[in-house]
Amino acid sequence: MTSFERSYILGAIEQSESPTTVIESLRILKNEIIGYDEKKPLWIEAGAVPILVRILKRGHNGQKAFTTRYSTEEISLDLDEDARLQAVTILGSLAKGGPSILPSLVIENTVEYAMNSLDSDLNSPAMVLASLRVLNHVADSLELEQPSADSVREEFLHQVYTKDNILCIKNVLGQQSSKLVVQKQISLAAALINKTCQEDVQRDLLNESGVLEALATQTASFICAGASWSHQKAVSSSTIIPASSKSKLAPILQAICIIISKSEYRANCFVNSQVFHILFGKNQMESSERQPHVPPVLNEISQIAGQSMSSNLGVNARSISHQGLPWDTGASELISKTQHVPVPTSSDSHLQIAAEGPIEHQLGEWLAHVVRMEAGVTRLMASWLLIILYRFVSSDHPRFSSYALLIIPMIVFMMDNDSTPERDTPSSYDDAILQSEEWLTMRYAPSILSVLVEDSVYHQQAAVSAGVIKKLSHLLKQLYDRPPSLFSEGSTSNCLATSSNRGSAAMSSGNGFVPKTVYVLRLRESVLIALAAFATQSDEFRKLIIESGVVSFVIDSLKPFTRADLKDSEGQQIAPGVVGNPTAVLLAACATARALSRSVNTLRTSLIDASLANPVFSLLKHPDLQVQIAATAVVCNLLLEFSPMREPLIAAGVLDILCEHAHSSDVRLRLNAVWGLKHLVNTAPNQTKIKCLEELGAGWLKQIISDVPGGFATPNRNGQARDVSVGGQTGMSTSNAAGQQVNLLNAMDDRTICLFDSRFARVDGQAWNDTANSSTSSTRRFTMHAASERDFKTSIALANEVAVQEQALNLIQNLICGENAAEMIDFLFQEFGQDVLFEILVSRLRPPTPHISLPSNAQSKSYTHSTTGQYPPPEIVKAAVYIVVHIANGSPRHRQLLMSQYELLQLMVPLFSHPDKEVRATCVWLVINLTWWDDHHEKQHCRTRAHEMRKLGILEKLQGLVTDPDLDVKERTKTAMEQVTGLLRGT
Repeated sequence: MTSFERSYILGAIEQSESPTTVIESLRILKNEIIGYDEKKPLWIEAGAVPILVRILKRGHNGQKAFTTRYSTEEISLDLDEDARLQAVTILGSLAKGGPSILPSLVIENTVEYAMNSLDSDLNSPAMVLASLRVLNHVADSLELEQPSADSVREEFLHQVYTKDNILCIKNVLGQQSSKLVVQKQISLAAALINKTCQEDVQRDLLNESGVLEALATQTASFICAGASWSHQKAVSSSTIIPASSKSKLAPILQAICIIISKSEYRANCFVNSQVFHILFGKNQMESSERQPHVPPVLNEISQIAGQSMSSNLGVNARSISHQGLPWDTGASELISKTQHVPVPTSSDSHLQIAAEGPIEHQLGEWLAHVVRMEAGVTRLMASWLLIILYRFVSSDHPRFSSYALLIIPMIVFMMDNDSTPERDTPSSYDDAILQSEEWLTMRYAPSILSVLVEDSVYHQQAAVSAGVIKKLSHLLKQLYDRPPSLFSEGSTSNCLATSSNRGSAAMSSGNGFVPKTVYVLRLRESVLIALAAFATQSDEFRKLIIESGVVSFVIDSLKPFTRADLKDSEGQQIAPGVVGNPTAVLLAACATARALSRSVNTLRTSLIDASLANPVFSLLKHPDLQVQIAATAVVCNLLLEFSPMREPLIAAGVLDILCEHAHSSDVRLRLNAVWGLKHLVNTAPNQTKIKCLEELGAGWLKQIISDVPGGFATPNRNGQARDVSVGGQTGMSTSNAAGQQVNLLNAMDDRTICLFDSRFARVDGQAWNDTANSSTSSTRRFTMHAASERDFKTSIALANEVAVQEQALNLIQNLICGENAAEMIDFLFQEFGQDVLFEILVSRLRPPTPHISLPSNAQSKSYTHSTTGQYPPPEIVKAAVYIVVHIANGSPRHRQLLMSQYELLQLMVPLFSHPDKEVRATCVWLVINLTWWDDHHEKQHCRTRAHEMRKLGILEKLQGLVTDPDLDVKERTKTAMEQVTGLLRGT
């Protein structure tokens, strides 16, 4: 079609006074565009989008599209609706044309008008469905967008996630009808959430607007469809309509998981949805009337993994009971029995949900049924939701471990891409929802498994026994050794990557990624997240990962996107493009590298051989803040004393970069930077230590250790309130014979230093689980979560600020230890001011009074302490006392100076009875250092110090530690007592 013909058709659409002519022209335009991607840019250039959007806009304003041109002729609503329907269909086809077309659609507010067309009261079902398709097509095309083009994505998300538009999505999801068009609308609305919801702000909006409640209602309809007679009776008077055979569960479950996956509060909101109280509350009332006996879920566990049937929930479903689970076999034995065994079809009964127990337990029982009886994506999403519920809402329930061992072999089998993919029924999904079931299964299976096993070595062992590390390694190798086509359609070439840029994802300069490349990049991210989960805790699993030969591929995954001229196998230039990995892959690769670098053996062998330091160092200056945070966390491990990469990094200038990051406005980057500097200065020459302190600035460091992020108020010398922060975890460190801090291994706390590690990470809820036993009602627990959630973000920021202060104190401690420590102590006094430093240490050791306490959801296991206790937080205490110990380990002049700090020594007396054994041991080290002499000239001063300590009551406290239950404290006390008593006797 020529340019003139295109202009003629568009003119007829915009200017014709005949509605039939307009509709006919729209149909011609639709036939010209659908299926012909090469024609779409031509029509956009001709101005088709503004004309089509104006048709939608008129409908949104309540006008009939042709009323203004026909004052004497009444145009029926059917014609007006038909024109709008044709226009939105054309826009949907244009949206499928790829990223290059998206700016034209977004600029003309296509998304906004499509969202406005979701109101079923003002639009026909066909119009709502077509509008949802447009939105999903735009979201699909955004997946193919160039990594540097963020403006279109941000504008699209800004237009979708407004309160009014989310209410429209809620209304679509809240429909209850067995009509096919309505079920398609529900599935597409859920799919839109799945494709676009990425930030906590968006998740909170979906929850607050009632979308999560609507999704819970849809879930309840599936439960009703498969429930027993007693369960149906319980809901017969409610508004819950059982799901029909046209209803699709997978998109609903996926949307729920995406919304609640990162928040204990949102997970409890879902469990405590009103519909579940209606559903399960009445079921509990009916429990005494009918409780049929059904076999335990794990009696047939050997029939779970492998080939699965496709069935509609509630029809021909196996029974599940809530009885106790017989469990007398180990994880390895279990897994060996559950691989590659088909599940037989059963048609003897409906799902039987237990009539007793909290809502989350009954809901979990139904999800376990779905996991057993369904296949493909439905099974995977049910597994994900089951994991989230038991991790966030009921982690103390004894059945969770059994459910975990039920799920693990299934997910591991799903990752076997050589097997025949399990599928739902052929008509399960609209093509705009899931382009392929394998896409979703392979993309999510590894990362979902990582959520299940991340905190449990037992579950990790079960997965390893099922061969998960071998499969993950095989997947990662395939993603690099057999990359997809690198160019979009229409590019000059469709060849594979050469060996010089193995597996690099690339794209043509104008069209974006091909879909298979996006699949590869997403799968890389998911596989790396899973590998990081298995490498975090166990050296045995790290060794298995290293031996699988994936280290070089992890290094390749640390290479960011860069512009490059791609060449073929003969070295001939093909076209300009982009090679490397997007931000999500970089973050996952950093998490894997950080986990692997926790092993001393790995640091000294495989990682140094693979040159890990070079790509990580380059990422320290990456423009994306999250990548900087992740890379800095990896560098913390590479700067340990025994790391062979330490000196090359220092020579490359890592000190300057870390000092720059330490001044960042982002608390996570500050934390990682100070942590890395702490390792860098440990055992470093004084010249390096002095440079570090000068680069940081003594004033800045002084402010960090004296500022109060919150937590406690302590009285100062005048009796006025003064804040003292809450401490964090010091990691794996101990003291040597001289009382010096030695970092053995940087086992960094995942809850503080690496909040970025995983998209599926969670906030530790241990404090809640301890206070809410199995008899606590879901409603009461939900109230506790709701109260804590209000301060959640503030408390997380506070916890990180506190951790920064702790690491800053540890940095000072490492600055003044080692050879020539006296020189560094004098330099520190000169930079800080001697009196100022001691005043700061005093403020860190004063007993607290309640002021501002951390909500329990912000406390990691290392943060749990009594806000009304006798002592300040043990982490801050240890860091401050270690500084005092190192000052006492300096010259005799420093020991005499320390004895003049009467208030500081008074505050240390009660610490000898501290409940934390490390604090007690550190206090004993102080006595040892204060009573140590190098020659006879100093012995008299030591004797004087011993008498002063006896007057302070330290000797009495020391005698009480002779029988301390901790062996280290007891042995150190023996040494201290020998020195003190010898001095007091004059020997």
